[in-house]
Amino acid sequence: MSPSPPRRGRPAPVRVPRPTVTPPRVRRRRSTRPLWAAVAVVLLLGGVLLGRLGQVQLTRHEQLATQAAEVSTREVVTPALRGRVLAADGTPVVTNTASSVVTVDPQVLLEAEDEGRAMIASVAAALRLPEEELWGRTRVCGTEGAPPVPACFSGSPYQPVPIVDDVDPVDALALLERPEDYPGVRVDSIPVRDYPAPEGINAAHLTGYLGRVTAAEVEAADGALDPEAWVGRAGLEASTTRGCGGRPAGPR
Repeated sequence: MSPSPPRRGRPAPVRVPRPTVTPPRVRRRRSTRPLWAAVAVVLLLGGVLLGRLGQVQLTRHEQLATQAAEVSTREVVTPALRGRVLAADGTPVVTNTASSVVTVDPQVLLEAEDEGRAMIASVAAALRLPEEELWGRTRVCGTEGAPPVPACFSGSPYQPVPIVDDVDPVDALALLERPEDYPGVRVDSIPVRDYPAPEGINAAHLTGYLGRVTAAEVEAADGALDPEAWVGRAGLEASTTRGCGGRPAGPR
């Protein structure tokens, strides 16, 4: 057989491989200027901080220490226990007795949204006492809405506010058993004057009574009297103030 003649038409495409060309790598040198700038800023701030600390420690140490002590320290004076008054035969005419007093922390009242009105109402309900009477005891005398003296509070803002005097111990125990319901409420036992009237004789005209010191008396005493102190106003209480009054404990 003779071979078949070649077919006429488009020639078959010829694929020519393309040469692979890799572009040259250009290495760029990173600038160290931002790094040195950051180091300079850190060193500058560190130098300023060290200089300020040196100034505080060396030149203003005593002044700042005094200011810090004034901020973090408060003075609390413990009133002195007043002495007894005895007759010539040793019979007690005037003595002291313990009284249970319900107090509330003033900080709790300040931090409450309603100034502690709801909590005071719950305390009044537990003790079966008028709510307005207890609420008035928390108001500082002379402020808006405060009742007249002595139904208002005239003590130091750092001391607990007494809201009920001579409370029944059974009722007081009910408050102590549920501290989560009465935050800041405490029951303290404080000494109060007692006049036993020996042999049934009431000698009130002889024993007299106690009263709060006035602002003029505190100024005249030159620190010897505390604004919360009680002094004799008549009878034996007045004549024995120097001997029975005692001295309050110093600030702590």
